[in-house]
Amino acid sequence: MFHVLGALSIELYVVLLAASSVLHSWGRAGSHTLLARLLPERDHLAGNAVLSGIGSLSTVFGPPLAGALILWGGAATVIAVDAATFLVLAATFLLGVPHEDAPAPGEGGSRSAGFAVIRRAPALLGLLALSFAFFCLFGPVYVALPLYASNGPGAPAAVLAAFYTAFGAGAVLGSVLTGYLGRLPIRPAMTGIVVVFGLCMLPAGLGAPTAVGVAGFAAAGLLRPPYASLSTAFFQRSAPPDLLPQTLAASTAVQLLAVPLGTALGGPLVAGLGARGTLLASAVSIAVLGLVAAGAVRAGRKRGT
Repeated sequence: MFHVLGALSIELYVVLLAASSVLHSWGRAGSHTLLARLLPERDHLAGNAVLSGIGSLSTVFGPPLAGALILWGGAATVIAVDAATFLVLAATFLLGVPHEDAPAPGEGGSRSAGFAVIRRAPALLGLLALSFAFFCLFGPVYVALPLYASNGPGAPAAVLAAFYTAFGAGAVLGSVLTGYLGRLPIRPAMTGIVVVFGLCMLPAGLGAPTAVGVAGFAAAGLLRPPYASLSTAFFQRSAPPDLLPQTLAASTAVQLLAVPLGTALGGPLVAGLGARGTLLASAVSIAVLGLVAAGAVRAGRKRGT
């Protein structure tokens, strides 16, 4: 709208992006809360996997579609179409979702209620800390990978596209498989995923042939949706129903900070270690994080927490 009116400046665009980031955490919390209320507990993981699969598919098909739209109508057309899809989503929720069974909010009117729930539950606090560290340690990859591709054999753009496409394709497959993981114990499964995720990134960090590194990223992409879906399912099952939206919004807000912080760390790391060294440091750190978290889960079980 501001673009059409000729009033869109770079400063206003940044403000709108910031507002969009805030609303993203609310929207994600709302969608997962809706799943928790409409589906029985045994189906939470499968429902989360469906949402994750839709997001993974968008990373595969969205960029080519956006490129076609930019050629046809310019970059503003892409943003306008994207905005229109959110209007469709809002209308679907208002008109097609039953609201009469939603629990009445209790102390959840407070913005800090979600953080209070997490603080009072050691398992939720530990899981949120694991997710934050996991995503933060992955952040430097976004800085290092383009430089790694440009320093390797072959066309840099093609190599980088291969890494991203493999990761996205793995994520789509991982979303499909996630629905069959309902019998796994959530916390041990999540810590195991973090360990294996880090190991899958090792080939690129160790300078393996490009095809091996791409295969490793495909395997890492396969593990990302199960982690996200299991994490959300654990929150859905552990938080009080009337405070679930606030708890999920608090969790999402913290996790959204992780990747930008990790990406910011990527600059100094690449300057000091180089692109391949940064990929290796990220991979090893993630694997070690998973091992430490697994030990903490084991110790907590012995204490009965």
